Amino acid sequence: PWLHFHNPLVDVRSELAPSYGSRAPANTGVMVFRSNPRTIRLAYAMVHLIPIMYWRTCDQLAFNTIIRHHMFRQLHYETLPRRLFLDLHLGGEGKGTEGWISSDTFLLHAVGSEKEAKFHQVGQWHFNSTCALHTDELRDNMPAKFLKLIDS
Repeated sequence: PWLHFHNPLVDVRSELAPSYGSRAPANTGVMVFRSNPRTIRLAYAMVHLIPIMYWRTCDQLAFNTIIRHHMFRQLHYETLPRRLFLDLHLGGEGKGTEGWISSDTFLLHAVGSEKEAKFHQVGQWHFNSTCALHTDELRDNMPAKFLKLIDS
């Protein structure tokens, strides 16, 4: 139910980007779009910005900049509940979000690089023989760095 659009005015929902380095508020790791003319125009603009995004910046910075442009002033954006759609930041001494993981966490998104290692470090790497989607054939085609994570 959290991914459904109960409010007919909401066009885009995403995780919260708590860092100002991404020019918050949107974390583009998890986004949900309602299909309408406003979001189609936004998607069209983002597709045409792909070369710029990867040449000079990242997609998150570009998205957060473009949703503030006057062309998108009618676009309604809201964040998903952070405790349910958690951005996994590792940090010692209570500075990370790994302590927020609970049975209520609906989706866990590892932020930054080394995502698989982060999931493994907090005990949330579940792509192993206990997973219904895991097969020996798939395992045989995995890169060695993934196998090290799964086997440890």
